Amino acid sequence: MIRPDLRHLGALGCLMLTFVSSFPAAGQSEVRPERLAVGLLVGPVSGLGLKATYVEPQEGLTGRSIDGALSFNLEGYVYSSVHILQERLLSDSPLRVVIGPGMVSEFDDDSVRWGMSGMVGTYFLRGPYEVLIQLQPRLYVTPEWDGSFGAAVGLRYRF
Repeated sequence: MIRPDLRHLGALGCLMLTFVSSFPAAGQSEVRPERLAVGLLVGPVSGLGLKATYVEPQEGLTGRSIDGALSFNLEGYVYSSVHILQERLLSDSPLRVVIGPGMVSEFDDDSVRWGMSGMVGTYFLRGPYEVLIQLQPRLYVTPEWDGSFGAAVGLRYRF
């Protein structure tokens, strides 16, 4: 069972700080997302994927979105990540490319790991659905420096 201590609070604090700081300032026009999407991600860590799009990518215009993932199992393992993404349309293609920085955390019965990550991916739209592929290099800073690499394919419903 996970017992709260300073390591847990620090990891959750950094994750929340990244998520909250990724929202536009109150004086900006893009305060509310244009679209929300929810779906499933499948990979070494499978789970729920969420996305809030603030600016849709258009020809010559970079889109902006926030992407989050949450996964857990019945044995006490929890994984979460949040990324601030920029999106671009590929010329003469239905594909959209995303890239951006973020935070990642993992909790289990014995340890807490959190750190920085990045996301590179692509997706295309088919009606209200996003079909996606994501690659995620990770650099954990607690309890010790460690690197790993994640990947996922997924399907999200946009509304």
